Amino acid sequence: DHRDLHSFPTRRSSDLYRGKAGPVARAAGITIVARGVPTVLEGEWPSETVTIEQFTSMDALLEFWHSDEYQAAKKYREGQLDLNFIVAIEGN
Repeated sequence: DHRDLHSFPTRRSSDLYRGKAGPVARAAGITIVARGVPTVLEGEWPSETVTIEQFTSMDALLEFWHSDEYQAAKKYREGQLDLNFIVAIEGN
């Protein structure tokens, strides 16, 4: 059973997290680049879905991620999901 941000155990827990995290992420300049079920060409993908998010810069992402507001919002997803990974890559 691989769960991700799209499959919280209850709609209420999803709404609580998104209601707290969403405004903070939007204020930090988040853009959802892609969200959906990936087509695995080789190997195994450990999750049902993937979301690729873009921020204006690594500094903007890190400021958002470490902000008191997002850290408070994260508490609404902790223990609710089995996250496989969260990574940040600086693009060109």
